[in-house]
Amino acid sequence: MLTIEDFTDTWPNPIPAATESGGLGVGLQGDANHSGQVTMVDAMMIAQVVVGLRPPADIDPVMSDVNCDGKVTMVDAMLVAQHVVFGKEFTCWVCE
Repeated sequence: MLTIEDFTDTWPNPIPAATESGGLGVGLQGDANHSGQVTMVDAMMIAQVVVGLRPPADIDPVMSDVNCDGKVTMVDAMLVAQHVVFGKEFTCWVCE
């Protein structure tokens, strides 16, 4: 069994972590392309994967599933866009 602990960097800033099928994803929640920032590009890439314009391998599915429902959907793309535009924090609906 994997137990998630609180991760921090040397400052100490929290580092988000999520699990999927026994794996561990470390990075910024919403940072679909691993650029180190959550931007509208991430929202766009998630949306493009959802509608089939990009292959799923183009995004990180763990960091893209911002509502933690186990799927990457248009809802995740919308939540990332809201985060970028309005600063709205991600709420993990299923994980809480």
